Amino acid sequence: MKKNKNSSIYLFILNLLMSCCFSFTMAQQPAATKQATKMPAKPRISGFFKGKLPCNDCEGINYSLKFSGTDQAEEESSSSGKPGKPTISRGKFNFINDSVVFLSFTDSALNKYILRKKNTLILLDKEQKMMTGKDTDRYVLKRSADENQVKAALLNKKRRDGITFCAENKQQHWSLDIYKKEFLLFKRTLREKPDTFKINSWIDNTERGTSKIEASNKNLKKLEIDLYRQFCGDSSKADVHTYMVMVIDSLERSGCGDDILPLPGTEQAALNNMWMLEKMGSTIVDKSKGKKAPILEINEKELSFKGSGGCNAISGIIKIERSKITFDNIVASKMLCEGSIEPEFLAMLKKIDSYIISKNRLMLRSNNEIKAIFIRIN
Repeated sequence: MKKNKNSSIYLFILNLLMSCCFSFTMAQQPAATKQATKMPAKPRISGFFKGKLPCNDCEGINYSLKFSGTDQAEEESSSSGKPGKPTISRGKFNFINDSVVFLSFTDSALNKYILRKKNTLILLDKEQKMMTGKDTDRYVLKRSADENQVKAALLNKKRRDGITFCAENKQQHWSLDIYKKEFLLFKRTLREKPDTFKINSWIDNTERGTSKIEASNKNLKKLEIDLYRQFCGDSSKADVHTYMVMVIDSLERSGCGDDILPLPGTEQAALNNMWMLEKMGSTIVDKSKGKKAPILEINEKELSFKGSGGCNAISGIIKIERSKITFDNIVASKMLCEGSIEPEFLAMLKKIDSYIISKNRLMLRSNNEIKAIFIRIN
């Protein structure tokens, strides 16, 4: 009996050990399965990279690459020191391995291989090898902030600070910020701190599209500023502004400027403003020799408008529904004016059915075609 009792004890201990081993194996199984099914991370690339590549007949090639989404790429290149628009090409990218990226474009001559290293890209030859020669170190692109994003961030900061107009000349290194026609900051050089001026007078000539500003600082130094509402800048580089600016103190400086518009959806950004005709159809409005440009002053609350047709005073009612607008019951005074575009202007107003507001401009449309462009003047 004693022997059988001992045998029973041994069997019980053996079963207990086997049960523990089985439980331990089952507990480990999910982790092992999870580890076995874990997929390797897929290589990714995004952002903006730029650099100056070697050039045989110029100072260098300003080159940038922008990656977005899972496979979209855009490259931009221009010859440094030479006039002309930058060349922009769009294509796709895919990884050859964890570090080499292949860019493919519609024009196969633009296809290229790139080596990715942390925050830099290195252009490779067709054999996926490093470039050779004396300029090998110039085939490097460094990660950078997208210039458009930088400009947008700077503009938003100025807007938050209450700046309503800004101007500059990058070659002459001066800049100007105006705060609600009350005071301004003028910076003569990059290293110099901005000088604060109080605006003593501001005279607008809406007919000619000009403004004259006189200001002085605490040391009674005077500053004169002339604003001319006309396109300014280099259109070949898509760097176009709405004002030509002259700044006069001891020197005479010239540059370009823009109104800083309120964000969309704010009261100031609405249709409820005074607008001067800048272009009708394909014709730019002529304001020379005393000619007057038509002006519309729109009142959204009262659903009415008034202004000038370029000769006679005009008024009427408007109907607005989202982006749709119509001008009805148009009344004009009866003064006779030779050489005025008023008849064509009033006929155009009667056909308008929608509008767009963008970059300080009101665009009136008919059947989705822009018929007139106005600039905000107040």
